[in-house]
Amino acid sequence: SALLDLASAPRGSLAALFQRYGELPRSEAEDLAGAVVEWRQRDRRGAGGGAGFNAVEDVLRVPGVTRSLLDSVRDLVTVAGGGVPNAAGLAWVAAQAPGRIAAGDAPPDAPGGRGALPALANSYRIDALVPVGERVWLRRRWMSLGGGSSSGFPWATQRVEAVRAVGVTP
Repeated sequence: SALLDLASAPRGSLAALFQRYGELPRSEAEDLAGAVVEWRQRDRRGAGGGAGFNAVEDVLRVPGVTRSLLDSVRDLVTVAGGGVPNAAGLAWVAAQAPGRIAAGDAPPDAPGGRGALPALANSYRIDALVPVGERVWLRRRWMSLGGGSSSGFPWATQRVEAVRAVGVTP
């Protein structure tokens, strides 16, 4: 997939993400990207105050990151590895918002659309969109290849997110 990895993305890519999809002014997006990078570096140095990212929501611990910003970029980011750390030109078509996909905006042959499978990734985000009544609900699961579990399957579940509403039925 073409998700930006919060745990390794360069400052410029994070700033572009926050500016374009978080709709932040350029200077604010750059400052926030710097705060994310500093948070990661403090964790690696063992300095106080920083921590790694075990889940996308962990970015909320970075000073300046708000819930609304996270909600605007959550479908474009990962912390599971296997992302594209330097997604030049913001080519994140593969990470379209589930609400847009539920509304039929993702063409079947588009990168990240139904049926697409990245050749070199080993971590995957699997989204199940389920219409119930007038709402569309998202169930997200993070998987990795390689198995290692007692199930015998060649994959393993890394994380499962809580169900959340992402739109209305078309």
